[in-house]
Amino acid sequence: MDLQTSTPWEQRHAPRHPVETGSYLSRRTLLRIPGQPFRHPCRITDCSVAGYRAVILSPRPDAGRHFSTGQEVELEHADGWRRMVGVRWVNGNVLGLEILNPVTRIIIPRENGEPEPHACDLLGVHGELFRVTIPDEPSLCDQFSLELPNGETLQVRVRWAMQGEICLQPVRPNWRL
Repeated sequence: MDLQTSTPWEQRHAPRHPVETGSYLSRRTLLRIPGQPFRHPCRITDCSVAGYRAVILSPRPDAGRHFSTGQEVELEHADGWRRMVGVRWVNGNVLGLEILNPVTRIIIPRENGEPEPHACDLLGVHGELFRVTIPDEPSLCDQFSLELPNGETLQVRVRWAMQGEICLQPVRPNWRL
C-alpha cells in the first residue's frame, strides 16, 4: 500500500513515515486497555507527529476486535515509556493510534550546557519543515532540539519566522569525502 494514499477508514493529520527495523520504535510494544490485566503485543509500523500505526502480533486476522474507535488505550514500549493513545481506526489486526495530549517542545542549550525546554504548539508539518508557535518567545540560537509528540527528537534550525510563527528545518550533517 502506498503510504501517501488515504483509504476511507484512515485519514491522517500529518505525513506518516515507515518505522525501520533498527529504530527504537520497532522494538516490542504492548497495548493495554485500562482496567484490564491482559496486554496485547504489537509492533509499530508507521509513525507521524500525531500518532502511530500498529499491528497486533496475533495469528488471528481479527485481533483488533478488542478495540473500538475512540477508545483510550495505553501504549507501553520496551524502552520503558508509556503514553495514552486513542484508537482512531481499526482494520483487522491493524490499528491507527492518535497521541492524546501531545506535547511538543524545543530544547535550547544554555551557556552552561544545561538544556532549557520550552513548550510550543505544532501548527503543521510540511515535508521536512515544522511550523510552531512558542508562547514565551525565547531567544533562539543557531541549532537546537525539537522534541515531537511521538518521542522523536531532531536537531533543527530556524528557516523563517513571521508574526509569532516559526518554521523549523532539520539540520543535516556536513559530509566530507
